[in-house]
Amino acid sequence: MHRSNSSEYPSALLRNDAVASGTTTISAQQVGSTYVSVTYKTLSGNQPQAFGNVISVWNGTNIGWDNRPSAIVTVPITQDTPDGDMVISLGSEPSGGPPYMVAYGTSKSGTTYCAAQIGGVEQPFEPITTKINLRWLGTDSLLAEFSTPPQNDPRANCNWIGLWEGQSFSYNGINRIAKVPVDTNTATGSQDMNGLKLKFKTFYTLGYACGPRDEDLAAWVSFETQPFLSYLMHLISPQISRSRI
Repeated sequence: MHRSNSSEYPSALLRNDAVASGTTTISAQQVGSTYVSVTYKTLSGNQPQAFGNVISVWNGTNIGWDNRPSAIVTVPITQDTPDGDMVISLGSEPSGGPPYMVAYGTSKSGTTYCAAQIGGVEQPFEPITTKINLRWLGTDSLLAEFSTPPQNDPRANCNWIGLWEGQSFSYNGINRIAKVPVDTNTATGSQDMNGLKLKFKTFYTLGYACGPRDEDLAAWVSFETQPFLSYLMHLISPQISRSRI
C-alpha cells in the first residue's frame, strides 16, 4: 500500500491515506544459456491474450522503447488469466549474452511497457513497476503522482490517468468519470485532474494506463473522501485558531 504525504500536502477532502493499490509486476531469470523464465502478475480483470499483452527481451539493461533497439524476441501472452508464467527461447545462439532486460507490455506497439526486470545476473535487480498515488485532493480537483519504467515518455506514448467512483476500475471505460492525458515527458512525475464533482464519504479509484487504449491500464489506487462534517471542520478550524490569537 502506498501512503500519501498528507502532512506536507494537506488535502481538503481526503479522509485517509490510500485504502488499497495494485500494479503489474514481472519476475525474470535466465535458465540455461538460451532461455528466460518469466512470472507475471497483472491487474484483476486483465485478459492478456485478448488485449494483446506481450513480453520482450533485450540484451543489456535498458528497455528498447519504440523498438529502438529491436528486442531479441517479443512473444505474445497466450492465455487470458491475469497471472501466469512462461519460458521464452532466446534462440540457439543469443548474441551479446546476459544481462537481459525483460519487460511486460500491454500491446505490441513497443511503447506500452509497464513492468520489467533485469535477468541473467547473479544478484537479481529489483523489479521495475508502474505506480500511481494520490498526492493532493480537493472538492473539484486532485493531483496524482506516478512512476513508470525508465526512459518512458508518457506524453509521446499517450499515457493517461482515469478516475472511477467506487473501489474498482474498468477495462472498457464503463463508469469512468474522468480521463486526462499525462502531460509530461518524464517517466516519473505528477498530473492534475480538474473539473471534478467529488462526493463526501465516497470511495474512488485512480488508474494509470501506459498506452492510449482502455485496455492499457497498469496500476491503480483507491481512496476515500471525508464525511461532510469532517470537511466542514477542516474549513473552520483555521478560523477558530486565528480567533484565539
